[in-house]
Amino acid sequence: MQAGSAVRRSGGVAPWLLTVLGLGLLALLFLSFALDEPPAPSVPGPRPSEARVAYFEFVTTSDTLWLAEVAEPSRREGLLSVRHAPEYGVLASLSPAGDRVAYTALPPDTAAPGRDSPADLWVVDLREGAEPRRLAGGVDLLVRPVWSPDGELIAVRRSGGAGGYRLAAVSLTDGRERAVLDSPEAAFPVAFTKDGRTLAYVALNAAGSYLRSVEVDGGGQSDLARLSDGLTRDWALSPDGRSLAYVALSYRGGEASSRAFVLDFATLAVRPVGDPSADAFGPVWSPQGRLVIGSLGSGGVALLTADGRALPGPARGFEVPLAAGAGDSGYVVRSFTGSSVSAPGAASLTYIAPDGARKTIASGEVTFVGWIEP
Repeated sequence: MQAGSAVRRSGGVAPWLLTVLGLGLLALLFLSFALDEPPAPSVPGPRPSEARVAYFEFVTTSDTLWLAEVAEPSRREGLLSVRHAPEYGVLASLSPAGDRVAYTALPPDTAAPGRDSPADLWVVDLREGAEPRRLAGGVDLLVRPVWSPDGELIAVRRSGGAGGYRLAAVSLTDGRERAVLDSPEAAFPVAFTKDGRTLAYVALNAAGSYLRSVEVDGGGQSDLARLSDGLTRDWALSPDGRSLAYVALSYRGGEASSRAFVLDFATLAVRPVGDPSADAFGPVWSPQGRLVIGSLGSGGVALLTADGRALPGPARGFEVPLAAGAGDSGYVVRSFTGSSVSAPGAASLTYIAPDGARKTIASGEVTFVGWIEP
């Protein structure tokens, strides 16, 4: 894989975790980051005949943002080209309304660029002719920006300060930034509450992964739940805000594995989903609250719903879900031609229609952003 793609999907691990976790789990961790990417926000997908998706196509010194029709992917529109430091592509997220994209990028003139180099935060409106707007500098490249439900705030992370890690909220209205949290632990923003007043985040330390919350305006913090004894990733809040899906990574008896879980906020109960003998990837929610995960095990590969129903699988290789559309809009997945995590083969961005038919949207080094408005 290109270095830019690997870098985009393998960062955000505190250096001390290299010692704590051991090489076996780290192998799975970095392979999982290479294979999939954080799920896109759940926004209503249009009818399949009208559906369009946004994705970034990576090249060494720039990424191009494309808008493509899933029914005819060759009909695509290049919205903008983002110049960045060599080999370090952008990380993007779509606004809740599906009309704007926030992204982090290393400035092209970054000296000796690396995963920890400070990045800029940008936002661009998907309307034709809109120009990107720089909102902030010095943010973490590899932590995906998180939108508030009303699209007025974007949460980002900064590293290396006196507190270790800082979560901050940037206003799209006036560009002002407020510090939300300073923490010695590796903190990752997950989602805002529906009223936008509280930010849920995951803290990783040597004892495990913890879900916590903090009031955006500088109020109190709360411990919500312990998610796992080890690393977790791909945190996805359900559309109704009542559940959190995620993947937990573990290393036991010389075997590394990844399992999908769902946390119920009402009871704080955590339950596993999917096949316990298979590795899980990329839990995503549809706008109606249907959970889908990727499953790779000795019995084959599939996309699974939370109730265990298998969706039609590919003729060869395996797939990692990235987004589930509304109603019968289908799915967007990352497809691999290989049969294992250690030998994934070539990758492509694929649309799965409601009848199971598959259509390649783009091949090579591309990063899915999300469904967009027609």
